[in-house]
Amino acid sequence: MTNKNTREARVVTFFTNSDTMPVACGSFSRLPNDNSSLAANCDKWGHPTANRWGHSVVLTGDRLFKRPIAWSNTGRYIIGGNPYQCDDNGSQDMSLGDT
Repeated sequence: MTNKNTREARVVTFFTNSDTMPVACGSFSRLPNDNSSLAANCDKWGHPTANRWGHSVVLTGDRLFKRPIAWSNTGRYIIGGNPYQCDDNGSQDMSLGDT
């Protein structure tokens, strides 16, 4: 869940009308029972710069759907695509209640 602070505001701006990749850590809070490896490793997000939302090759209007979270050298960023992946790169079972 995004935080109500200037970092959160930069995330919203990035996904709506800016090409400046905002800082990831501190822009959101993990929800109760969030055991995702993505949320626990925001310092590894971003490409080419770490601790950033997005990926430098997807700075278009569909950036919210194409690599909004990029974790270099992993498959842990695809929200849409083939196959649909979120956090486990197909190597783990989903947790009860995952959405």
